[in-house]
Amino acid sequence: MRNLIRASAVAIALLSSSSAMATVVAPSNYTFDFTGTCTDCRGTANAVLQVKNYVLGGSLSTSNFVSFTYEGTNLLRAYTINQIMTLTGSIGSTPGSYAVSLTGFSSAADSTYNFSTGQNGNWSTGPFNRNADQGTAGRFSVATAAVPEPATWALMLLGFGIVGFGMRRRQNVHTAVAYA
Repeated sequence: MRNLIRASAVAIALLSSSSAMATVVAPSNYTFDFTGTCTDCRGTANAVLQVKNYVLGGSLSTSNFVSFTYEGTNLLRAYTINQIMTLTGSIGSTPGSYAVSLTGFSSAADSTYNFSTGQNGNWSTGPFNRNADQGTAGRFSVATAAVPEPATWALMLLGFGIVGFGMRRRQNVHTAVAYA
Protein backbone atom coordinates (compact mmCIF):
# COMPACT_ATOMS: atom_id res chain seq x y z
CA MET A 1 0.00 0.00 0.00
CA ARG A 2 2.90 2.36 0.78
CA ASN A 3 4.40 1.67 -2.62
CA LEU A 4 1.11 2.57 -4.29
CA ILE A 5 0.92 5.86 -2.39
CA ARG A 6 4.54 6.70 -3.27
CA ALA A 7 3.98 5.86 -6.93
CA SER A 8 0.81 7.99 -6.97
CA ALA A 9 2.63 10.95 -5.41
CA VAL A 10 5.49 10.68 -7.93
CA ALA A 11 3.03 10.42 -10.85
CA ILE A 12 1.08 13.45 -9.66
CA ALA A 13 4.27 15.48 -9.23
CA LEU A 14 5.53 14.55 -12.70
CA LEU A 15 2.21 15.25 -14.38
CA SER A 16 1.70 18.60 -12.69
CA SER A 17 5.24 19.79 -13.39
CA SER A 18 5.17 18.75 -17.05
CA SER A 19 1.89 20.58 -17.70
CA ALA A 20 3.19 23.70 -15.97
CA MET A 21 6.37 23.72 -18.06
CA ALA A 22 4.58 23.25 -21.38
CA THR A 23 5.05 26.61 -23.10
CA VAL A 24 5.14 25.44 -26.71
CA VAL A 25 1.79 26.02 -28.41
CA ALA A 26 0.92 23.32 -30.90
CA PRO A 27 -1.09 24.13 -34.03
CA SER A 28 -4.76 23.24 -33.73
CA ASN A 29 -7.94 23.17 -35.77
CA TYR A 30 -10.26 26.10 -35.07
CA THR A 31 -13.74 27.23 -35.94
CA PHE A 32 -14.12 31.01 -35.81
CA ASP A 33 -17.57 32.61 -35.66
CA PHE A 34 -17.82 36.06 -37.23
CA THR A 35 -20.51 38.58 -36.30
CA GLY A 36 -20.80 42.10 -37.70
CA THR A 37 -23.35 44.92 -37.74
CA CYS A 38 -24.61 45.76 -41.23
CA THR A 39 -24.44 49.36 -42.41
CA ASP A 40 -25.95 48.78 -45.85
CA CYS A 41 -27.91 45.58 -45.15
CA ARG A 42 -30.39 44.86 -42.35
CA GLY A 43 -29.42 43.45 -38.99
CA THR A 44 -26.37 41.35 -38.28
CA ALA A 45 -24.14 39.42 -40.63
CA ASN A 46 -22.75 36.04 -39.57
CA ALA A 47 -20.04 33.81 -41.01
CA VAL A 48 -17.99 30.78 -40.00
CA LEU A 49 -14.31 30.29 -40.87
CA GLN A 50 -12.72 26.88 -40.27
CA VAL A 51 -8.93 26.51 -40.29
CA LYS A 52 -6.48 23.68 -39.60
CA ASN A 53 -2.93 23.58 -38.21
CA TYR A 54 -3.19 27.14 -36.91
CA VAL A 55 -1.65 28.85 -33.89
CA LEU A 56 -3.71 31.75 -32.51
CA GLY A 57 -2.08 35.04 -33.48
CA GLY A 58 -0.01 33.43 -36.25
CA SER A 59 -0.22 34.26 -39.95
CA LEU A 60 -3.03 32.66 -41.92
CA SER A 61 -2.31 31.11 -45.32
CA THR A 62 -4.15 29.02 -47.89
CA SER A 63 -2.68 25.86 -46.33
CA ASN A 64 -4.73 26.60 -43.17
CA PHE A 65 -8.04 26.89 -45.03
CA VAL A 66 -10.83 24.34 -44.50
CA SER A 67 -14.03 26.28 -45.29
CA PHE A 68 -15.75 29.65 -45.11
CA THR A 69 -19.52 30.13 -44.99
CA TYR A 70 -21.30 33.49 -45.11
CA GLU A 71 -24.88 33.16 -43.89
CA GLY A 72 -26.29 35.91 -46.10
CA THR A 73 -28.42 39.02 -45.56
CA ASN A 74 -31.24 40.80 -47.35
CA LEU A 75 -28.72 42.11 -49.95
CA LEU A 76 -26.44 39.11 -50.47
CA ARG A 77 -27.42 35.45 -50.47
CA ALA A 78 -25.54 32.89 -48.42
CA TYR A 79 -22.41 31.36 -49.95
CA THR A 80 -19.73 28.83 -49.04
CA ILE A 81 -16.19 29.08 -50.32
CA ASN A 82 -14.86 25.63 -51.09
CA GLN A 83 -11.84 26.57 -53.23
CA ILE A 84 -9.54 29.15 -51.64
CA MET A 85 -7.44 31.51 -53.74
CA THR A 86 -5.98 33.83 -51.09
CA LEU A 87 -6.07 33.86 -47.30
CA THR A 88 -4.05 36.41 -45.33
CA GLY A 89 -4.08 38.00 -41.90
CA SER A 90 -4.28 36.57 -38.41
CA ILE A 91 -6.75 35.91 -35.62
CA GLY A 92 -5.64 36.18 -31.99
CA SER A 93 -7.29 35.05 -28.79
CA THR A 94 -8.35 38.53 -27.64
CA PRO A 95 -11.13 40.69 -29.13
CA GLY A 96 -9.86 43.03 -31.84
CA SER A 97 -6.73 40.96 -32.46
CA TYR A 98 -7.61 40.00 -36.00
CA ALA A 99 -7.40 41.15 -39.59
CA VAL A 100 -8.50 38.65 -42.21
CA SER A 101 -8.80 38.81 -45.98
CA LEU A 102 -9.84 35.89 -48.15
CA THR A 103 -10.88 35.26 -51.73
CA GLY A 104 -12.28 32.02 -52.99
CA PHE A 105 -14.62 30.24 -55.37
CA SER A 106 -18.08 29.02 -54.48
CA SER A 107 -19.06 26.20 -56.83
CA ALA A 108 -22.70 26.31 -55.68
CA ALA A 109 -22.99 29.99 -56.61
CA ASP A 110 -20.57 29.58 -59.56
CA SER A 111 -18.84 32.79 -58.52
CA THR A 112 -15.75 34.15 -56.78
CA TYR A 113 -16.28 35.93 -53.45
CA ASN A 114 -14.10 38.03 -51.19
CA PHE A 115 -14.38 38.74 -47.47
CA SER A 116 -12.27 41.10 -45.40
CA THR A 117 -12.29 42.53 -41.92
CA GLY A 118 -9.80 44.56 -39.93
CA GLN A 119 -8.88 45.32 -36.36
CA ASN A 120 -11.08 48.41 -36.43
CA GLY A 121 -14.14 46.15 -36.94
CA ASN A 122 -14.98 47.35 -40.47
CA TRP A 123 -15.83 44.46 -42.79
CA SER A 124 -17.05 43.83 -46.33
CA THR A 125 -17.96 40.89 -48.52
CA GLY A 126 -19.44 40.16 -51.89
CA PRO A 127 -18.72 38.86 -55.37
CA PHE A 128 -15.12 39.49 -56.46
CA ASN A 129 -14.23 43.23 -56.69
CA ARG A 130 -17.70 44.31 -55.53
CA ASN A 131 -18.84 44.81 -51.94
CA ALA A 132 -22.44 43.72 -51.58
CA ASP A 133 -22.51 43.73 -47.78
CA GLN A 134 -20.46 45.89 -45.46
CA GLY A 135 -20.55 47.03 -41.90
CA THR A 136 -18.90 47.80 -38.60
CA ALA A 137 -18.38 46.11 -35.24
CA GLY A 138 -17.19 42.94 -36.94
CA ARG A 139 -15.41 40.45 -34.73
CA PHE A 140 -14.23 36.87 -34.74
CA SER A 141 -14.63 34.62 -31.73
CA VAL A 142 -13.23 31.16 -31.21
CA ALA A 143 -15.90 28.48 -31.17
CA THR A 144 -14.27 25.58 -29.33
CA ALA A 145 -15.50 22.71 -27.27
CA ALA A 146 -13.84 22.18 -23.91
CA VAL A 147 -11.37 19.32 -24.15
CA PRO A 148 -9.41 18.30 -21.07
CA GLU A 149 -5.62 18.35 -21.27
CA PRO A 150 -3.76 15.02 -21.20
CA ALA A 151 -2.54 15.69 -17.65
CA THR A 152 -6.15 16.14 -16.53
CA TRP A 153 -7.12 12.81 -18.08
CA ALA A 154 -4.14 11.10 -16.44
CA LEU A 155 -4.97 12.46 -12.99
CA MET A 156 -8.61 11.51 -13.38
CA LEU A 157 -7.73 7.93 -14.40
CA LEU A 158 -5.20 7.69 -11.57
CA GLY A 159 -7.89 8.80 -9.11
CA PHE A 160 -10.35 6.21 -10.39
CA GLY A 161 -7.64 3.57 -10.10
CA ILE A 162 -6.87 4.50 -6.49
CA VAL A 163 -10.56 4.48 -5.55
CA GLY A 164 -11.02 1.09 -7.24
CA PHE A 165 -7.94 -0.33 -5.53
CA GLY A 166 -9.14 0.98 -2.17
CA MET A 167 -12.58 -0.58 -2.64
CA ARG A 168 -11.05 -3.90 -3.62
CA ARG A 169 -8.74 -3.98 -0.59
CA ARG A 170 -11.37 -2.87 1.95
CA GLN A 171 -11.97 -5.35 4.73
CA ASN A 172 -15.53 -6.39 5.42
CA VAL A 173 -16.63 -5.01 8.76
CA HIS A 174 -18.90 -7.22 10.84
CA THR A 175 -21.05 -5.43 13.34
CA ALA A 176 -22.32 -7.25 16.39
CA VAL A 177 -25.47 -5.93 17.94
CA ALA A 178 -26.27 -6.81 21.56
CA TYR A 179 -29.68 -6.19 23.01
CA ALA A 180 -30.10 -5.62 26.74
